[in-house]
Amino acid sequence: MNIIDFRARPTTREFEYVQTNPAMIDEFERMGFKPKPLGSIEDFIATLDAAGVTQAVIPARDAETNWGEKVSNDYLAEIVGKYPDRIIGFAGTDPLKGRAAVEEIDRAIRELGLSGVSLDPCFAFMAPNDRRLYPLYEKCIELNVPVILTIGPLPIKPLRMEHGDPMTVDALATDLPDLDIVCSHGGWPWTQQMIAIAMRHDNVWFENAGYHTMPGAEMIVQAANTLIPDKVLFATAYPGGQCDSLKEEVEQFKNLGYAPDVLQKVFHDNAKALLTRD
Repeated sequence: MNIIDFRARPTTREFEYVQTNPAMIDEFERMGFKPKPLGSIEDFIATLDAAGVTQAVIPARDAETNWGEKVSNDYLAEIVGKYPDRIIGFAGTDPLKGRAAVEEIDRAIRELGLSGVSLDPCFAFMAPNDRRLYPLYEKCIELNVPVILTIGPLPIKPLRMEHGDPMTVDALATDLPDLDIVCSHGGWPWTQQMIAIAMRHDNVWFENAGYHTMPGAEMIVQAANTLIPDKVLFATAYPGGQCDSLKEEVEQFKNLGYAPDVLQKVFHDNAKALLTRD
């Protein structure tokens, strides 16, 4: 079975912040995540191989204004170029940079050849439907690329829960029905609302990376098996996760209760369809 991990990052030095930011360390400790050692991009590809993961969507991040964190889209394009069949790159841009953020999306897609955009509104202390973000969304629509939104930023401090509430995505999806939206981390603890929003909107998908075994997450399995088999994506948030390895994360997911035909969709087909939408 082919598997697309819709949110993973290599443990290269460029992505070191994922495990060294104090807020992320706090999250790892609260969630019982097990840090992973730094390595090369080749080590990451070997990790994918060992886990049976065919492709990984890697989101860059630009939270430079508030957090001093940035993984350049040029670096992401470089590793995509080395492994174009294995890595799918989503550009990061800092919405607090205004017009420059819009121009960076244009450059990353048109010049660097990345496949989508990844935004972290919560890191800018914005909700997804904050009007300051709409020029970025409109650029995504113009370029016909999907956007990943970090939702449900718990339990990271000092982020605000209100900025992770997926109900704001309902408003955004209503305003911009031509924008393909992926909600990362599944909106936990607003799982039921996230399910309803994905069912309601043709342009909304979600994954539950990092929260597969949290109380209430079993509702996602039930929803995928019945109401929304085409709207749930598989993602691990590697190098996060409560397991020792990516392989164990995959095996854990297989045992959550997804029907075999639905598991095929969640593991691969839904992501493939989204990434190739006209």
